[in-house]
Amino acid sequence: MKEKLNSLTWLLVAVSITIFFLNIFSYDPKNGYDGDAHYEYIKFVTMYLPENFKLPGIGDTYEFFSPPLAYIFPSLVGVLCRNIINSSDYVNDCYVYQDNFTQFFQLIMFIGLVFMYVKISNKLFPKDSRFRNTVLILLICLTPNYKAFMMFRGEPFVTLLIAIMVYFLIQLYQEEYELNFLNSLLFGVLIGLIALSRQWGFLFFPTVVFFTFISRKKLSFKKLFGFFTISSIVGFIISGWFYLGLYSQYGSFAKFNLEPNNFSILDLIRIMYININIDELFTNPTQNSTLRGLFPVFYADLWGDYNMYFSYLDYKFNGRSLRFENYLGRVALISVYPTALILYGLVKLSIDFVSKKIDLISITQKVIFFNVITTWFFYCSWIVIYNFYNETISGVSPVYMLQLVNFFPLLGGLASMAVYKKYPSFYQINLIILSFIFLHNIGVIYLSN
Repeated sequence: MKEKLNSLTWLLVAVSITIFFLNIFSYDPKNGYDGDAHYEYIKFVTMYLPENFKLPGIGDTYEFFSPPLAYIFPSLVGVLCRNIINSSDYVNDCYVYQDNFTQFFQLIMFIGLVFMYVKISNKLFPKDSRFRNTVLILLICLTPNYKAFMMFRGEPFVTLLIAIMVYFLIQLYQEEYELNFLNSLLFGVLIGLIALSRQWGFLFFPTVVFFTFISRKKLSFKKLFGFFTISSIVGFIISGWFYLGLYSQYGSFAKFNLEPNNFSILDLIRIMYININIDELFTNPTQNSTLRGLFPVFYADLWGDYNMYFSYLDYKFNGRSLRFENYLGRVALISVYPTALILYGLVKLSIDFVSKKIDLISITQKVIFFNVITTWFFYCSWIVIYNFYNETISGVSPVYMLQLVNFFPLLGGLASMAVYKKYPSFYQINLIILSFIFLHNIGVIYLSN
């Protein structure tokens, strides 16, 4: 039975990767969140390469504030295309190559994310495939991955790089990754690339500080402090120029395309108010309904397509059919199960967080819990600061918090392992249920426009 479940897991991962591959030919990244603005960024960079490397300003695209790493590859593809094909309209004729090659490149990145989660799983639970299998199926169930990795965005880069960083932290704790100068340089490169991918990447850095603090009883605090100090300097050298440029031009290291409001704890509490229209959540979880609020919208888009940007776009199919809206409702309904698993993991980790137990599993649990809580807090603060909790709910999407979303499988995996210890037979039942949910939700993760 164990081998059959292992085979089932890898078969579903293969199906997931196949869907990613099909999405390359069926989904136009310009139709994603702010897709046109991201593409304008790429066109601007492409225009100046290879002679110069120039970033767009506030008048060129409203994504001008975004770090450049995610745009470099499609820009290079555009430059290569421009020098190969004979065309009087390079912008339009080269777009299809930028589109497909970038999506294929990001498919490789997703495979890299799967690989890193396998590596992390094997470190935490060596010779025990139960945790790994649970994590992988939860990972491929997450709809935001299929969206984000097919768009021109920095979130896929942040997600993969943070997964690599988590693995490095585990190695550090196991003393398999020496606190020497060379490794500090490599870690610094990782920090720099995260900062050059998306500003959200900074939200993981407090977790690194937290790891240093809680690991001080086993690892030398002095050596850890020196290690991360050198790494931070290297990271600043790699990415600091971009943020210094923002400050020089706009007077802010964290410039955005909207003007901020005053932060209010009362507003932060207000957006946490749970007002869920159960009927519409499980019948029509889209923006065409009256479904509003942080949690219901986040949930609807975590498993489905609240913003209606992806499966069966309006312009091609002249609106969604009632049948498809009902299907999204069923997706939301059966996804209560993996959500409950993730929430149970969050509750369990919150209880374990205050324990004094220090070992690899405990340290990893504390790191995961700390990161999830701090990332969620800053995400909600961003929503408040830029007034995204209004009726449009435009800033609420798991795609923006992909790095947070991809910690959910680890939460669910750790929760499942706690149950497996008491009820070993639950492993088979759990994996079969999650497999069924994945197969049922294929209609959402296949992106067709």
